[in-house]
Amino acid sequence: MPVEWQDELIALGSSAGTVAGVALPIGILSFVWAKRIRAPILPKWALPTPRWTGLEAIFLFAASYILLILCGELLSQVEFFPRILPTGSIEPHSVPAIAAVGGGTTAYVTDPVAAATRVRMDGWVRILAVPLLLLAGRFVRGRVGQFDPPVSVERSPRCANLTLAVVAWGVLTPAVFGVNLLSNWVVTRTGGVPDTHPLVSIGSTDRTIDVFVFLLATCVLVPLAEEFVFRGVLIPWATRKRYGPVILLVVAGVFVASESRTPTGWRVAPVVFVGLLGLGLILLYKLSKIRSRFPIRTTTAVYSTAALFATVHTGVWPTPVPLFLLGLGLGYLVARTRSILPAVVVHGLFNAVSALLVLRGQTGG
Repeated sequence: MPVEWQDELIALGSSAGTVAGVALPIGILSFVWAKRIRAPILPKWALPTPRWTGLEAIFLFAASYILLILCGELLSQVEFFPRILPTGSIEPHSVPAIAAVGGGTTAYVTDPVAAATRVRMDGWVRILAVPLLLLAGRFVRGRVGQFDPPVSVERSPRCANLTLAVVAWGVLTPAVFGVNLLSNWVVTRTGGVPDTHPLVSIGSTDRTIDVFVFLLATCVLVPLAEEFVFRGVLIPWATRKRYGPVILLVVAGVFVASESRTPTGWRVAPVVFVGLLGLGLILLYKLSKIRSRFPIRTTTAVYSTAALFATVHTGVWPTPVPLFLLGLGLGYLVARTRSILPAVVVHGLFNAVSALLVLRGQTGG
């Protein structure tokens, strides 16, 4: 094993161990409480309640992008960034406002100072945008949710969800980071160069406020927003109609097409990847005809939302490959528990490992 890979594994293990020091006590206490009230850790598999209509899903998915842009412009107009950014950083007005979820053109900001400024701006923007997104979701359900048919849905207690989340994080984290290292190795062996995630540009910093905002955005706000949209809205919506997952795969293809064109030409690998995801969806539909008890609507909804979740991160290749695996795990948790809480916790703990790597000056592979 090359020396640099050993260093990366050591850094990953150290960061994961730090996060585990916080997560394990919470998981143990939650498990003890769940046992006390006799709550099942993993409930029986059942279809999630289809709560969101197509218009609601489109509105909230678009809002997750538009609110970032609008809040970025608002903070720029009131000259908030010059007051809060480090002295000597590039003028915020010379950096594009804010990319949507997944990085977008952030990956192509090559100037390190500009990229670090962009990351700091992104954190502050999310502090404003994410609560607005959640409020928008609540407003939409308050306006049109009254027309939902009355359905009794049994949800897992929070203590059981927290226990399951810690266990799932312990399983998913090494698997996802392992796939990430393998994907980077394949890209390198085939003559390519893995993209550097824009968050790495922030590096180590001695400003407490920068560290706080970075951790808040990465470990709390991003998981809340992405899990609300991808798992909380799109999975229930995709179970409403058989063609729902197909539509999500088409949207995933649009994201790949928009992000695969770089200043040096088109990238083939992301296009092949989304094509394979499409073939996988077809295979799932074929399997449903063989197994009559196969929960096809839930399974294809989880699969297609994981595919979309992965492909919106195409700007940093080959990140979508391991994120697809993460999306499958998060979607499974939501489908089984009928709550986004365990997915938010797993997502936040997973991002915490990456955040520690970044703050320690590591890339995480």
